[in-house]
Amino acid sequence: MATLLGRQEFDSRVEFRGFPFQESDDSVATVPGRLSVGRVLQAHALRFDLFGAGHTHTAAVTARVWDSRPDTEAGDWDEPAEIVYESVTGDVAVPTRSSLWGAGSR
Repeated sequence: MATLLGRQEFDSRVEFRGFPFQESDDSVATVPGRLSVGRVLQAHALRFDLFGAGHTHTAAVTARVWDSRPDTEAGDWDEPAEIVYESVTGDVAVPTRSSLWGAGSR
């Protein structure tokens, strides 16, 4: 059974129907690209994007860290999706797209 190691809640600005999670060190982060319509979760090198239905709004985000794969059959999962994400810094940020990785939620 998976154990929840950490949880953080914050608001993120959604623009063009999505927002990224990326390495907090901008020098190793990839440049944002276009979101693929219909794919909720998209993996990139040192970054992943979340896509939604609303074009421009503020989304309430809950990020959870688990010690192993959680049971997605139980709980409050809206739409389960899975990627492999590897961090080189161990510090992940949710920057704003409009500022091209400027001051956003971290």
